Amino acid sequence: MKVKSFVFRSIKETDAPHIIQLSKEAKSGLSNLPKTLDKAKQLINISQLSIQNKLQKKDQKFIFVVETNEKEIVGISGIKSHVGVERPYYSFHLNKTENHPYLELTQQPLGPTEIGSLFLSPRYRNQNIGRLLSLSRFLFIRCFKKQFTNVIIAELRGFLYKNNTSPIWNAIGKKFIPLSFNKADIRSMTDLTFIDTYFPKNPIYLSMIDSKAIPYLGAVHPYTEPAKKLLFSEYFKSTNYIDIFDGGPKLECLTSNIRSIANSKQATVSQLSKTLTNDMFIICNLKYNNFRCIRATKTTSKTVIKHQLKLTDSDPVVYVKERE
Repeated sequence: MKVKSFVFRSIKETDAPHIIQLSKEAKSGLSNLPKTLDKAKQLINISQLSIQNKLQKKDQKFIFVVETNEKEIVGISGIKSHVGVERPYYSFHLNKTENHPYLELTQQPLGPTEIGSLFLSPRYRNQNIGRLLSLSRFLFIRCFKKQFTNVIIAELRGFLYKNNTSPIWNAIGKKFIPLSFNKADIRSMTDLTFIDTYFPKNPIYLSMIDSKAIPYLGAVHPYTEPAKKLLFSEYFKSTNYIDIFDGGPKLECLTSNIRSIANSKQATVSQLSKTLTNDMFIICNLKYNNFRCIRATKTTSKTVIKHQLKLTDSDPVVYVKERE
């Protein structure tokens, strides 16, 4: 039986129908994944224009996939050079230090770089493929840091009940907007005035919110716990900002402090056998237009590494331990 191998790479035009198949496996709360072929093609086009430097930095969005050696797309993730460009970037600021703690709607018109859009097929979870899908983005940022800001943020999916309803939306948003969580989330993606029109501008005191919902402020969906744990291991920290729909937390880290960036090293392919150990590493090429990453140890064949990363012996690579 042939053992499957996995490559993290930039998305390309022929991936569109595969992305639609992947999005069908996603549950509620992942509305940023394209649901139609046209939307998938639009997303891919933005990524390709970004790689070609045909968009301003503030508009750039880089999308990547993980592909098996059988050409199956099993995961997707991305990087936005700046949030708050396509649509206003809103959050609730959770003020805990006041005598009466409250939430306040805030807007960031041109914010920091954000990692997001991460989804891995349930069929491939618990195989460390998620680490490749997530950490490879940091190596891309490390290799091409001029494209990104000095702070990286990540918004994690908030807690949802098994029926895909949000306790935070039911306790707060639904009091002002008579829509379900799913419909409101989708509406906000297409109606740029939706949040500004319907959300309250005045503070929302926690004492006015159903006490049963309070523990879910800043809580993550059970499926998102591994992603949260991984980002904490990369030295991301929680902030006082949460998502206005599902209450999911916003994490952030100085770009230079991210573990995979700070601890990464550069070598040539021919030098890897002397520098790698029995630990698992993430290794990438330095090709902006054809970026690729794999998982490997010192026992991984150099021929395999060259083939998967599209390199020669003298080409440079960047590598980092998958975990400390």
